[in-house]
Amino acid sequence: MEFFLVLAIEFKKYKKPAKLTIHVGDHFVDTFFLERDYTCTTKDILPFIEKRWYNSFGQPNLRWLWLNQRLTGIAKFWKIYRLNGQLLKDNVRIEVENSNNDYTNGFMTKNSLIKFSQVSLFKKDLVENNGEKMVKSFIKFSNGREKFRARKKLKDDPLPKLQTGFVRPQWPSPESFYIQRKKQHTEEKSIKNTRWWIGGNFTAEFPIVKKHYTKHLGPAGDKTQIGLIQGIEGHDLMLALYKPLLNIYNEN
Repeated sequence: MEFFLVLAIEFKKYKKPAKLTIHVGDHFVDTFFLERDYTCTTKDILPFIEKRWYNSFGQPNLRWLWLNQRLTGIAKFWKIYRLNGQLLKDNVRIEVENSNNDYTNGFMTKNSLIKFSQVSLFKKDLVENNGEKMVKSFIKFSNGREKFRARKKLKDDPLPKLQTGFVRPQWPSPESFYIQRKKQHTEEKSIKNTRWWIGGNFTAEFPIVKKHYTKHLGPAGDKTQIGLIQGIEGHDLMLALYKPLLNIYNEN
């Protein structure tokens, strides 16, 4: 079984390029450089949205009205890798060498920053035929949430909070990940989310988990994943509907 690992990256360069090296478990995937700024789109990307499956069977089931509105804010830089499922062990690690700043006499006003705005892992067949199966999966999860709301009479209220120590699954893109930094003779580990800009040298780690008979990336932390999927966001839907990504999947 094959999977796609998809990275969406934003970058603010200062002086030198950033070097990124990707591993999945013990398997080396790629090394590449970010040599200029990479921001989000400011133009409307609605013309680049594939609506075939959404219009065929999605609209009555989904409430993503933003598909009929102006769309911006999608990352311009993407990396997509096709991976053998047997390689998916432990975590996805991204080693970042980006210690570029104007640090002088204890002060720093400028530095190079990177943001992992989206990192996703999913089965390759989900995006075949212009994302048909992934859109169907979104519909399945959305319908499950609506049935749960109706049964609990929640209407548009958020899903109930879980007990301490548990978290809802996040698919296909987790919102949080670990970062690890070396500090002299020790290593410092913390949790960041996909909205953070991060500077300096560090390693980002995305845990690989198994849920619903498939492997995907789970959120950082020691909480157990249970219950309904937390929710499908707009950037998740882009994985199945954004034509530039669909074209790259087909090339692979």
